[in-house]
Amino acid sequence: MVHFILFILKIIGIILASILGILLLLILVVLFVPIRYQIYGEKREDMKLEGRVTWLLHLIYLRVTYESNKSIIKLKVFGKLFYDSQNLKDEKNKIKKDKKKVKDKKVKDKKVKDKKVKDRNAVDKNARDNLKENKDIKNTSKTEGNGLTEEAADNVIGKVNIENIKDVVEKVKDTVTEKVKEELVEEPIEKAMDDTEKEACKKENDKSFVQSIDKSTEESTEESKEESTEESKEESAEESKEESKEESTEESTEESKDESTEKSIDDDTKEKEEDSLDSDEAGETNKGLFYKFKTLLRKLLKIPKKIIELFIKVKNSIKKVFYIIIGFLEKWHKIKAFLQNEINKKGLKNAFVSLKKIFIHIRPKKLNIAVEFGTGDPCLTGQLLGGLSILYGYYGETVQITPNFETKILEGSIFCKGRIRLFTLLIICIKLILNKEFRKLIENFKAFKEEF
Repeated sequence: MVHFILFILKIIGIILASILGILLLLILVVLFVPIRYQIYGEKREDMKLEGRVTWLLHLIYLRVTYESNKSIIKLKVFGKLFYDSQNLKDEKNKIKKDKKKVKDKKVKDKKVKDKKVKDRNAVDKNARDNLKENKDIKNTSKTEGNGLTEEAADNVIGKVNIENIKDVVEKVKDTVTEKVKEELVEEPIEKAMDDTEKEACKKENDKSFVQSIDKSTEESTEESKEESTEESKEESAEESKEESKEESTEESTEESKDESTEKSIDDDTKEKEEDSLDSDEAGETNKGLFYKFKTLLRKLLKIPKKIIELFIKVKNSIKKVFYIIIGFLEKWHKIKAFLQNEINKKGLKNAFVSLKKIFIHIRPKKLNIAVEFGTGDPCLTGQLLGGLSILYGYYGETVQITPNFETKILEGSIFCKGRIRLFTLLIICIKLILNKEFRKLIENFKAFKEEF
């Protein structure tokens, strides 16, 4: 039993150790296997750029291309396409096209349905019209058939045979009996009815005649009354005209008197007004001079106030500028003190050294640049070439510059290749974080930020 338990524990330990080993192996692979990159660019008539990033024998492969204002990104994992921006764009375009097709189909289906409905309505209308025409034809045929039967009956009566004489005799007997009944029974009844109706009409005529006589008498009395009222109105109008004539004559005489008196009064008032205007003009001239003198004194008294206000504004603006300069100088002294601190200096130096190491590790191991340039002016191109040749100690043989003294041109190509190892970057970062001076620099920077 104990051996069995130990065997199970042994198996569990082996499994855990293998899992830990696989994890350590993956971590070491991630840290030590470098990430390789490659960049190629070219500028002729169009610009073209291409970048590649690979890791672990192309198990992860990333490619970025830019050409004719289009960018394409492709990512492969274990040789299988994981992401493709072009396919996504194509898929989006396909989705848009499919949506458009669906919409077009819906529109077409609606149009077809509408056409079907219109055709059905047209067929129904035609059917209804046909039914109406058939009914009309039937009605006309019936009427024509009745006419034809009557004509046939007349023809039959005209062409009576000896065999149908009995039927004709019976029909004649029936017609005779009906006529006798009408003459003996219905005619006296109708005569009696006519007599009563005549009497009623006579009574109504008498009543209407009496009413018309009454109306005529009433109308005659009303006309006489109206004539009398019109005569009285005419007499009153004539009297009023005579009175108005007399009043107008009296008013004309009074108006002439009033006009004469008003003219005399107006002449007197005009003379008085002219005298008053002359006196007012003399007073106004005196008042205008006094007013001008008064306004001039007021303006002279306001000048020192304005000068004082101007001095106050200038003083306030100078104070504001002074305070701004003082604030800027205080900030500058704080920044200077922060940078001149020895601990901060050492921390910044360590940070700069670590950044330099990272740049040296990241920079491409292989670099080739070929440039052809020309300004169109041989003198200017020569001057630029002389200035670039001073920097030859920095770029060396990696850069090839070819001047063009005839035409204005700027073309070239670039190719660079390098690698990045995460383990080295991790070591540089850990060394920088563990440095005491760098940590104090971070603390001082936080305090300086709060004060600033």
